[in-house]
Amino acid sequence: QAYQDMWLKVNYPLAFYAATLTIERKAKAEEDAEWKRGIFREAELFDVKIDPPDVNASERGFIIDGDRLRYGLVSVKGLGGLTVDQVKEVRPVSSFDDFARRTPSNFGADNAAALVKAGAFDSLGEDREALLAKTRRWAKNKYNVVMACGCKKMRTGEPEEWKKPAI
Repeated sequence: QAYQDMWLKVNYPLAFYAATLTIERKAKAEEDAEWKRGIFREAELFDVKIDPPDVNASERGFIIDGDRLRYGLVSVKGLGGLTVDQVKEVRPVSSFDDFARRTPSNFGADNAAALVKAGAFDSLGEDREALLAKTRRWAKNKYNVVMACGCKKMRTGEPEEWKKPAI
């Protein structure tokens, strides 16, 4: 197995690192983060460039994008599989506001903030600090909608009273 791994790493580094970084490890979060940092450092030695996640281009796991790797959405801290599926359903988006309007009501502002912090909206040319401010307003507006409805938490679905207010 070690020989095969080394052969793949040397002859097909993009495919090797895409697969290695996409593997779900059953480790604690801090151990997994340290393991990924080691893989990133090793990939640099093989001249493998890794682009940040992109709301329009990234997939669930790491993918080969030309002569580079594209960061997988499921590897963004704070996002889960359901959230990634929701992101993929609203694509393509032209701006953060477009994204916010099109995501379902159960898509949290904290998920949007995680995407912003990871750089997933950088390709749209919007400033991260401004986007983080928008996610804070989004969270506040969502809280106000919940309180106005007299409910303790957001429900799934899109009844009229759950429509997201404008950001």
